[in-house]
Amino acid sequence: MARTGYTLPVFAVAAAKMALIHLLESTNSQISVTVDLMTTEADIPIYQVAAIEATSALAITLSDPGDNLDLTRNTPIWAWVKLSEYQGQALILEAGAGLGKTTTGKPAIYQYARRLF
Repeated sequence: MARTGYTLPVFAVAAAKMALIHLLESTNSQISVTVDLMTTEADIPIYQVAAIEATSALAITLSDPGDNLDLTRNTPIWAWVKLSEYQGQALILEAGAGLGKTTTGKPAIYQYARRLF
């Protein structure tokens, strides 16, 4: 039986979740994080997490598409999380390296990925 893997947004969410946990709990002891995939859960290994400053952290995981042929296998997926006093949206997704923008300048993130976040 083929080993199941996940798409890139799952790893982006895992990295972002771990960076946030690190900021809120000041912990380095977690080596994985659980991501709610809406129909099931996935336990995603985290390879590095570190505070950048008091209100921001970076976490890294590696893409694992399972046994499928996929060029993203073992690609580092990192997320930078910054806490702020902003009173608007609870979550702001910004385009950066590896994430394009739509013609309106918004991050090019499809609906499944947005729901995961």
